[in-house]
Amino acid sequence: MALVSLEDAKAHARIAHDYEDADILGKVDQAETIVLGYLEVDSDEWDASTVPQDVVAGILRMFTKLYASRGDDPSDSGFDGTNLPPDVRMCLWRRRPISMA
Repeated sequence: MALVSLEDAKAHARIAHDYEDADILGKVDQAETIVLGYLEVDSDEWDASTVPQDVVAGILRMFTKLYASRGDDPSDSGFDGTNLPPDVRMCLWRRRPISMA
């Protein structure tokens, strides 16, 4: 998938070291999967050069939540498995599919 690079994620989270790169890449992949699932978009819809910047912002925000909350306290991430944290939703609201009841 790789819509957000390791370098961009580390810069966004102000991470200067290299010893967690594998974990960081895993969390970037998780954040991309969460955001694309929320948007109901296939992983091949965009690549790193065509992904919209509001989607990148949402992915980076979701990544920082996952990086900060290592799973020991689910309330830390603001992500309950169903609803994205408000700041992530704010980035993505224009792209969310409209559903009619």
